[in-house]
Amino acid sequence: MEDVATARRGASGRLIKLDGPSGVGKTWQARTIIQGLPELGIEGLRTLVATTERKLKTLEDLEGKFDYYVIDWCDYPDPRDAPRDDRVGKRYTDFINDPRRNLFKMFWQLRNEEHPYECLYIDSGMRWSVKLLFEITGVNDNPDSRSDYIPFARRMKLMLDHLASLTEGGTKSGKPLNVVMTFGVDPEVDPIEGIKKVMSAVDGTKIAPVVNYYFDDVFSLRTALEADSNVPGGFRTVYTLRTAAQPQVDAKVSSAVALPPVIASPNLFKIMCILDGKLEMPQVAQK
Repeated sequence: MEDVATARRGASGRLIKLDGPSGVGKTWQARTIIQGLPELGIEGLRTLVATTERKLKTLEDLEGKFDYYVIDWCDYPDPRDAPRDDRVGKRYTDFINDPRRNLFKMFWQLRNEEHPYECLYIDSGMRWSVKLLFEITGVNDNPDSRSDYIPFARRMKLMLDHLASLTEGGTKSGKPLNVVMTFGVDPEVDPIEGIKKVMSAVDGTKIAPVVNYYFDDVFSLRTALEADSNVPGGFRTVYTLRTAAQPQVDAKVSSAVALPPVIASPNLFKIMCILDGKLEMPQVAQK
């Protein structure tokens, strides 16, 4: 067995899903990773922000402190034909050689070419999946729209599977990446429990319930209004992050560190540092 077992190649990067409705700070949390914690002497991570949204006003004042990759083409290889040369279809090489910037090409480059990045921040998985479905619909001649979802499910799952390969230590750059992917949320019926739960906003009833399986850590952002006579209008917005599952919200932490189930005024980079043992727990505020 020893001659076929793979020795561990050092610590892997974190694979984080960050979800929540609009306006809760999913894009904003990239700032925490870029800026780091200068008050504690901890530098931020060299970050590549990959976006389908073309709306980076949230990060505009940090320009020059991070790189961004605008995804022009949101198709992805289909596992039925991509690895084989005897099938008709787009193969892996088609995506790598295409001049348009696409997610598969970026993944391949990050695994096989030298690069300076320590974190990949993909914003957002929800919008990318919508555009992927548009790509499939545009070439599918079957009048039954339900037939779009079979190749959609295969390509989505392959993309999510490839995310994990970026966090391994065997990439050309010699260091594993931390990977964060954001998602919007929608209420969907849980196929196991039969109740409505907040899940990733991804079309297709077979995809949304399984997205969380592909990630090490799943965090869910929320906002709430609290009465405050010191602010105009009498209310202030309180931002929170859930790290533990609740009846209608899934969340999880891969490390042995026990985070509070709800964290007020969350700083994603600080949470990552705590999970990696660089900071102590008391420096995280609990709501």
